[in-house]
Amino acid sequence: MKNHNPVNERIKRRYFAFLKEAKRHSEPTVDAAAKVLNRFEV
Repeated sequence: MKNHNPVNERIKRRYFAFLKEAKRHSEPTVDAAAKVLNRFEV
């Protein structure tokens, strides 16, 4: 199992909140960004 860095996870959570609130992106768009970041990490 892969270890996660808690600092990076907090940064990602803040980035997703930024996309949703400040950039006014929809939930599917934020989910797509999360999927892309996950694919990059793997």
